[in-house]
Amino acid sequence: MSDEHLSDEELELQIRAALNDPVPDELLRISEGLFTWRTIDAELAELEFADTEQPVGVRGEEDTTLTFVIDDQVIEVEVASDGGELVVDLGGTWASGIRLTTPSGEEVVGVIDDVGVARFDAPPSGPIQLIIERGTGGTIKTRWVTF
Repeated sequence: MSDEHLSDEELELQIRAALNDPVPDELLRISEGLFTWRTIDAELAELEFADTEQPVGVRGEEDTTLTFVIDDQVIEVEVASDGGELVVDLGGTWASGIRLTTPSGEEVVGVIDDVGVARFDAPPSGPIQLIIERGTGGTIKTRWVTF
């Protein structure tokens, strides 16, 4: 850098040129790869059973129940047909926290009662993912589902 002072016009041209400099494709590819590693320590619960004849994401006249399993833990999720309440039965008190998240990053924190049940009144519409903190450490995530 020199001791020469740039005129406002020259400075503006340099700033515009820097803003129009595209990010190299290789850097974008590496960045996207690194982004996927941010939650690599979370275990993923698999959807084992959906008790509805309609595909998940289609509201019907009956409540929808989904069963997720990871190791020996069974997570039952029931959503009222009107979407007014989502109930998560963790099958015990092994979890220390639970929250719902949306693709936009909105999070709703739930409270787990003494028997391992969490209720969410008026859960967000659209795709959601449950994130459950184990009392012994670690995180469990469900796949994205839409009710």
